[in-house]
Amino acid sequence: MVLDGAAAAQNIVLEQILVKVNGAIITKTELEERQVQLLRRQREQGNLDENTTDAELDDLLSQAMPQLIVDAIDELLLVQHGRELGMEMDDERFADIVENVKTQNNIESDEQWE
Repeated sequence: MVLDGAAAAQNIVLEQILVKVNGAIITKTELEERQVQLLRRQREQGNLDENTTDAELDDLLSQAMPQLIVDAIDELLLVQHGRELGMEMDDERFADIVENVKTQNNIESDEQWE
């Protein structure tokens, strides 16, 4: 019985890799987070409400998926290119960038940011 449990534990998938770019990966979880962000933006813009059907949500996500993947890959490539150029970012610079993004997107609280 112990062997069966150990064998079963070895077959558990912890994370699914969707895309690999020059050694960096984009996981299913990361893509799902992007989908959630998209839906939040659509709701904030008034494009979604409580009357939006599951079919409409599925259609929106299906149409957006190619661009979500392209955007994720572009971000990976930008980070990789920055590293190749020797660019580094300290915590203060990162915090400044986050604040700028929040300001540009009218995000007033950390809850909205998440």
